[in-house]
Amino acid sequence: MVLLAFGLSLAGRAPLQKGDGRTETLVATFLKIAGMPFIVWVLGRFVFGLEGEHLLASVIMAALPTAQNVFLFASPYGRGTTVARDVILCTTILSVGALLVVAWLV
Repeated sequence: MVLLAFGLSLAGRAPLQKGDGRTETLVATFLKIAGMPFIVWVLGRFVFGLEGEHLLASVIMAALPTAQNVFLFASPYGRGTTVARDVILCTTILSVGALLVVAWLV
């Protein structure tokens, strides 16, 4: 049902429209795709002493796209649904490249 609701929210409106929280969407997307995996790598490597497969698994999990739950929680309140929708869409598309880069670097 969540995926159906998300798909319906994409119909008729292009993502990243001016005035619909484009700046917030781009910042959240950057933080999710680049910032979060970097922070997890630093913490995993230097704080928790992870190496090899454990470090790779941690960073891969951080590089996954934003979950549909964000849209699910925003919908009933009618607050931030456009930003949530756009962040989910952008991170889903960009996560493919991010996962490949993480696998190559780590």
